[in-house]
Amino acid sequence: MKPFTLLLIGSLFVIMNSCSVSYQLASSWFAPGFQLKNYKKVLIIGLMGDKDTPLRQDIELDMAEALEIHGIKAYSSFEKFGDRSFIQNGDTTALLAFRDVLDSTYDAIMCVVLVDKDKQTRYVPSSYTPSLGYYYPPYSSGSYFNNYGGFNNYFYQSYNTVYQPGYYVTTSKYTIETNIFDSSKDSLVYFAETKTKNPADLENLSIVITESIMRDMTAKNILPPPVDGVMKQK
Repeated sequence: MKPFTLLLIGSLFVIMNSCSVSYQLASSWFAPGFQLKNYKKVLIIGLMGDKDTPLRQDIELDMAEALEIHGIKAYSSFEKFGDRSFIQNGDTTALLAFRDVLDSTYDAIMCVVLVDKDKQTRYVPSSYTPSLGYYYPPYSSGSYFNNYGGFNNYFYQSYNTVYQPGYYVTTSKYTIETNIFDSSKDSLVYFAETKTKNPADLENLSIVITESIMRDMTAKNILPPPVDGVMKQK
């Protein structure tokens, strides 16, 4: 196959797949009078499960970096306490981590929770439709044998049947909640639910979620405008 043909096929593949990527800020809420600038230190805790530890690390670091850009001092619990610090694993690790959080000087806790992850694979049939068989209507009489329309027609029907088969498409959907709690009052001051479909990878998912939350809080005037540029590209 010629290089140009390969390039064209690759480009079409990218375009077709990129069209299916989407995200949505499904809902959000904030307490009256809530201003994130009033908090000096924010701790970010990602709850993602063992298999999604890389996503937890990415999203905590991305959220912390984004908040820093807006002038809010933020810390990742992954960096502060380790990857298994909040897992109830039969010892005192989780208890000590929670005690450290509650006894510390964090003004607010941001919890980013993967509440649902759904991956489905479906079969997409071939778009090729073969001819109607050996006989012209009426089929029951068998009065006229079609002879496949000749070798040329038969060959291309068979070729298309073999080389244009159906294919499988996998759809990945993530639902993530972001909650901010005021430490002094132990009360919820911000909530958002984000739905993302077919992210390119976990790093892309983390960036999409982070940017959507920052945009929402900025639009609601509960987060100051950026003071230090933009997020660094990974």
